[in-house]
Amino acid sequence: MKNTAYAKLTPRQLDVLAELPKTVPALALSLGITESTVYDHLSDIEKRGVHLAQNDAGEYYEPGGGRVENDVINVSAPVRTTAAQKAAVSRKTKAFLAELEHEIRAYRQEVGPVIADGGVTYTPGGMDIIVPCSDDHYGDLVADPTQPNPYESQPLFDAEIASERIHAKFDHAHQVADAREAMGHTIDAFVVPMLGDHVTNEAIYEQQKWHLEPRMHIREQLKVATDVYTYEIARASARFPSVVVPCFHGNHGEFRQGGQSHHANADDLLYDRLELAVQAMGLENVTFIRSDIDDHILFTTRNGKWTGFGVHGEDVPYHIGTKSPLQWWQAQVNRWDFDFAFRCHYHESKEERVNGVPVHLLPSIKDTGEYEAKLGIYGVPLGVVFGSTDEQPLAFKEWVSYPVSA
Repeated sequence: MKNTAYAKLTPRQLDVLAELPKTVPALALSLGITESTVYDHLSDIEKRGVHLAQNDAGEYYEPGGGRVENDVINVSAPVRTTAAQKAAVSRKTKAFLAELEHEIRAYRQEVGPVIADGGVTYTPGGMDIIVPCSDDHYGDLVADPTQPNPYESQPLFDAEIASERIHAKFDHAHQVADAREAMGHTIDAFVVPMLGDHVTNEAIYEQQKWHLEPRMHIREQLKVATDVYTYEIARASARFPSVVVPCFHGNHGEFRQGGQSHHANADDLLYDRLELAVQAMGLENVTFIRSDIDDHILFTTRNGKWTGFGVHGEDVPYHIGTKSPLQWWQAQVNRWDFDFAFRCHYHESKEERVNGVPVHLLPSIKDTGEYEAKLGIYGVPLGVVFGSTDEQPLAFKEWVSYPVSA
């Protein structure tokens, strides 16, 4: 009977059920929706045959403690799937994301954007720390090809490792701040450009479903990524005068269902959730920067003295030096007049210059998987931290290295 009832639930209702036991306010915060919408979901869940109860703490729960199994079947090793199976996964995921976007976007519009009270702090002669983040690929699973049974062994990369590496990158950024403060510098702003592909949406490429973690549906990817980044933003907010989070989406989160906004993307839903979490915690020194332009984000450091250009980069050629991509980058520099640029997507790291402007290709925290191996791109997992001063837009760069194997 219970399995039959679960089959009647929408992806969003399953998402609510997976969060239990929780109170209505806690559900609203974790899901990024209004309390009224939570009550609607709970009522609809019971109408479809799943009994819910409340404990003395006001938490809703399922008597018997049963949590639902994942409604999308993810496998940890390559298997043959039919076109119909792939289409079913894509439909369910897109429907879930479209419903999620409708709820979160409506709530975010209601509460408004996150802008720090009093603007971004600036001290003449001070410094901003920049911690660019992209290509976390929550949900991806990279097996160890050196093992006899790769998909039964400790993975090279999964969600737990991704979280550890993100935290390690921010740990290093705080250590950089410690060292610079010991040298007499004042840290004014902690800038976290989030440039996409933080989550892996199994609806975008048909082969992706083969390499997802078991039970790592897009809703779980969003939940874990929200928890990790909320913690790090709050941690930075408690230490530094200002925190700035420029946001731009990648390509893995794209979805099309009908009724959602133009260029709907799961990365943007992550950013919406982070904004709502920051507002709920009352972090008054945090500013989010969201772009209305589809192909890049602009942000500043040092009280607007330097302008940064961020792009995920799936439509930008890997090499800048050849004629066509060089012309594209020269056009961007001339049009937007920025002082440095970050691009991602290729899971590699290098610096090139366009009309004297540094353009940094940013690395990924993810180990090389089968897709990169097919292209012959054997990068290593890395992070990077920059410093911006009044004299130079990017005064220094420090690498964060991770073990190549678990």
